[in-house]
Amino acid sequence: MKNHEVVNAFLEGRKAANIRRSLRSDGNRLWSYSVCIAVRRGREMAVGNYTVSGSYYSQTTSKHVKLTERISGRKAIAPIMFSMLK
Repeated sequence: MKNHEVVNAFLEGRKAANIRRSLRSDGNRLWSYSVCIAVRRGREMAVGNYTVSGSYYSQTTSKHVKLTERISGRKAIAPIMFSMLK
């Protein structure tokens, strides 16, 4: 499964993973490697800013966050605020 398909599955509340399992969804959370980068609660969702402008984890995780922002139309929030939602 491609990364954009994993993000779309997450937004629809479905489990999914890319081939390498570097991006995966359990239906309520979206994970980039071992970092939860997004959470869903019903129709509400939030994306954590694990990019250079937030709390950097890796280049790949940054790409996953940016892709999730673009597809969801949501702006990533500071990891400290995001951690309260997890």
